Amino acid sequence: MTSIQAVRSPATHSSKIVGRLNPEYKEVLSTTALRFIGRLSHRFECRRRELLRARVIRQSDLDNGWKPSFSDETAWIRDADWVAKPVGQHLIDRRVQIGGPVDRQSVIDALTSGANVFMADFEDGNSPTWDNELRGQINLRDALSGTIAYEDDRGGYHRLGTRTAQLAVRPRGWHMLEHGLLIDNRPVSATLFDVGLFLFHNAQRQTARDESPHLCLPKVESYFEARLWHDVLSEIERMLSIPPHTIRTTILVENILAAFQMDEILFELRDRACALQFGRWDYLFSFVRKFRLQPDFVLPDRNQCTMRHRALRAVLELMIATCHRRGIHAIGGKAARVPSATNRDEKHELFEQLMRDLRREASSGLDGTQVAHPHLVHLAKGIFETAVRGPHQIERKNVEAHVSVDDLLAVPLGPKTRHALEANIDISIRYLAAWLGGCGNVAVEGVVENMATAELARAQVWQWITHDVRLDSGEDVTRDLVRTMIQTRLGQFEKELGEIGTRANRYNEAASLTEKLMTSRHFLEHVTAIASPRSTVAPHEETATALMDT
Repeated sequence: MTSIQAVRSPATHSSKIVGRLNPEYKEVLSTTALRFIGRLSHRFECRRRELLRARVIRQSDLDNGWKPSFSDETAWIRDADWVAKPVGQHLIDRRVQIGGPVDRQSVIDALTSGANVFMADFEDGNSPTWDNELRGQINLRDALSGTIAYEDDRGGYHRLGTRTAQLAVRPRGWHMLEHGLLIDNRPVSATLFDVGLFLFHNAQRQTARDESPHLCLPKVESYFEARLWHDVLSEIERMLSIPPHTIRTTILVENILAAFQMDEILFELRDRACALQFGRWDYLFSFVRKFRLQPDFVLPDRNQCTMRHRALRAVLELMIATCHRRGIHAIGGKAARVPSATNRDEKHELFEQLMRDLRREASSGLDGTQVAHPHLVHLAKGIFETAVRGPHQIERKNVEAHVSVDDLLAVPLGPKTRHALEANIDISIRYLAAWLGGCGNVAVEGVVENMATAELARAQVWQWITHDVRLDSGEDVTRDLVRTMIQTRLGQFEKELGEIGTRANRYNEAASLTEKLMTSRHFLEHVTAIASPRSTVAPHEETATALMDT
């Protein structure tokens, strides 16, 4: 446990917990832990806000027709033959990674699934309620101490075995706030809250057994943001008295602007980076979000935007070549569909499709893939361990990427259909209803969905309205049409569940939120900026105040 002396400073500031407290939460939110987060906040909050303002300025440029390219100012970084710090032995094999939420059952199931790495997701796969956040921190602490266990509804007792996946933690992005903890009467950065609590309670334990704490960095848009990450983690290492560059990172390539700065982002984190990982739905969401006012960037049906298209092939090819040149892993996207336990034909068809996709990923040079469900781990391991005859393919440095600006900005071609519009409305309402109710990782018609799916679905509808898209049915996509379709779908939910069931399952709220997101005159950047799930901050009688460091 970190001592108070490690985080003490002459100047003090106030913090206040406004979320519900119970004895377990008090253990996680100890006085020293609060001081630790407070010091991080006071050191880096101004820079966080400056970078968010820089995003707004860049968005204004994009709205006025600017297009990204490879910067001449940083060409020296791309042209130089530098490499990242070698990956430790415990992270050398990442052929199969599983991602999932941080509830107790999911943590145990993922760690014992047979995967090489478990990405514990506090971001898109998590509904950021106060309880979810604090219980997630408790679950990861207990997992790393080996004490985690749970009893299922049938009386079965589950705990960790002797072999478990390596743990990686995906915190919330820089744009999010944690409203359950106020520092000087302002909500703290959700990123600093998630990272601060996890590393404060676990980093020393991990380093004591020669393991590197491992973070998956979401929503990075520029190398300036990567520099902030490096400085934050360096300060944490200093505060916790652990060796410099101990904390390792996987950077998620899920933003179109980051695709043009992969070398630069890795250069800023070269003493920490162990992988880049591609996220298709987030990446497509950023494509729509960034080019929202440019009519040449209107996407077709969401399900037409597959890895066969030029732009997605290009970013993956460039990511693999960049990673291997710099001596780190390149990790593929998420296999999200889960086979039905009863439909044998569906299961066979799904497995055949998954096998084709996984073989393609392995043959492309990827060092690993990610799945969304423990049932898929064995299949993915069989494919990757057969295709990749060793822990990785980093030695394939002779594979050059011939990727141009035009390749990365190529717009996928395909139809714009009424069926796709209905599907976007349906998935938005379904997912947001679950998210508002406190569940962030949801199986919808056999597919494990998270916030990235809902964000892309609602953004695409907004884009189609803005650019007067005409559907295959001959209808123009208008606000009135979308509002009518939302109400029609809500009526169908009421027939299925009854009026009481619809309200109890938050479908009414989700439909209202969907309408706001899809039909607003101005694009709303993130769902989390305008909506909060149930019990983000619960009513309570007790608050806590602590002295915070500058």
